[in-house]
Amino acid sequence: MTVNANFPFFNNYIDDGVNVIQGNLRCTSAGYWSSADSYIEFPASGKWFLETYVGNRYGSYGGSGFYSQTINKFDEVGQAVYRGATDDSTSPNQGVGIDQNGGRLGYYAATGTTRYEYKEPDGTTVYSTNVLLLAHALDLDNSRYWVGSAFSTSTAWSWFGNGNSSTGTDDPTNASTGLDISGWKSSNSITRFRFAHTPNTTSGDNYGIVNFGQDSTFLGAMTAGTSSDANGYGNFIFALPSGYKALCTANYSEDDFGFITNTTFKGSGTNPGPVVFLNGPPDSLTINSNTVTFGTHAEKMACGFRLITTSSDYNSTGTNTVVATAAGATWKYSNAQFR
Repeated sequence: MTVNANFPFFNNYIDDGVNVIQGNLRCTSAGYWSSADSYIEFPASGKWFLETYVGNRYGSYGGSGFYSQTINKFDEVGQAVYRGATDDSTSPNQGVGIDQNGGRLGYYAATGTTRYEYKEPDGTTVYSTNVLLLAHALDLDNSRYWVGSAFSTSTAWSWFGNGNSSTGTDDPTNASTGLDISGWKSSNSITRFRFAHTPNTTSGDNYGIVNFGQDSTFLGAMTAGTSSDANGYGNFIFALPSGYKALCTANYSEDDFGFITNTTFKGSGTNPGPVVFLNGPPDSLTINSNTVTFGTHAEKMACGFRLITTSSDYNSTGTNTVVATAAGATWKYSNAQFR
């Protein structure tokens, strides 16, 4: 079911070689460190699910996973997700997720075991030329994370978490089997984060097609599934773990819908272009008490706005104060960030 449920998709502002095409659901492959992300942040609580269809990972340092508001540069997202998954001490490494080269899931920590293995459903390496389905399950109530793998011929996900199972039988409804990400959140001061696909290709074609619930055919590559989330929203290829939800507007409480008031971002001073994330499209804006005219001072985006003026009234070298209003329901978690 997709009635009254607006789903996110890949951003089209990434400028490091990745193209976002076909309704912004497909991310093309590009040289490392490349990435495309969803413009909607995950809430701090709840159980959340998304699925992807990925291409040839052989000849790729690709990955997918989650990155936080502590990253302020496009070209750091691909590095942060991949290096976090491999538990690499090289910065940037603030991400948590999976690497599609060595078949690892995890995040970087100076001590302790924070990296485990995941595989294809038949137990073979994910570093292969075939297409593969990958899913991400986040239990933020218990700070746990799992990745699921499947072939196009599969009928269910094989789930990998904290290494309890090497055969894909970890259970996202049993928190004790998931990767504990509480250390990742606390050590990186993470309060909100987004999903990103990071092709990081050298010779393969590690494209990604994302399904937050709007298209379980993955742009026609599969026969549509018949599964929806815990609240009946979305269309997914296989059954979701019990209690998990799609990231969509219908799964946010209307009481929590909010927008930006008196927040700040960093302007570039002389060049236009900072993207300011408001977690939704603005209806009206003022910057430093100056009224914004869309098309003159800024471009309205699904995730917020992009400055197109170099005027220091709107785009100073210091901090700039934004006040935004929104018509109708918007995404909650109203702290803005910039790129």
